[in-house]
Amino acid sequence: MNRPNPLDKFWASPAKTFVVFFLLLNLAFFSLDRLLILYSSYLAESVLHDNDKFVYELCLNETIRANLGVEYREFCEKAEVAAGSWVLLRALKRMISRTYLCGDTPCIDVLERVLEIVTRSMAWTMAAFFAGVVFVLGVGLWWCSRVSTARTKHSTVRQNTVDVESFVREEPMMIYQIADDGRASSSSTSASNKQKVL
Repeated sequence: MNRPNPLDKFWASPAKTFVVFFLLLNLAFFSLDRLLILYSSYLAESVLHDNDKFVYELCLNETIRANLGVEYREFCEKAEVAAGSWVLLRALKRMISRTYLCGDTPCIDVLERVLEIVTRSMAWTMAAFFAGVVFVLGVGLWWCSRVSTARTKHSTVRQNTVDVESFVREEPMMIYQIADDGRASSSSTSASNKQKVL
């Protein structure tokens, strides 16, 4: 027996397909950007590595060491460590140090820029805030008036329904219950009219 593939049901939805495609596209661009950063970091670190090798070879010369004086140890030790390290690992370290949650710039820098823009344009920010408040209040009042109108219509329809129901429940009027002017008479006059008719 042939089992249905559960992915067929998943891919049938266009929204899910779009979301997955968008995420894969972002992942591809992110990976490409990281590869470019890794390549540029590798080139920069290979130049530094060559310089460190050259300095290390200079430090092996006793005459140059003697001319450097007391500080030669720290200088030569740093050059020896850097010359012995792998260029690719140094490039990876540089690439990772340039990867942030907010993209290529640190999140704190993005926040500082946003705060600088907001504080620089405080008048525009206040105007936008008040425009937003007016818009929200306007929409709220419009919605309340619609609800109030709907309730009024509902109560009018309900009252009319009650009036029709009470009219239908009443006993039909007899001719003797109608006065000369066309209105229904009171019960005392209707009783006297009834006796006159009999």
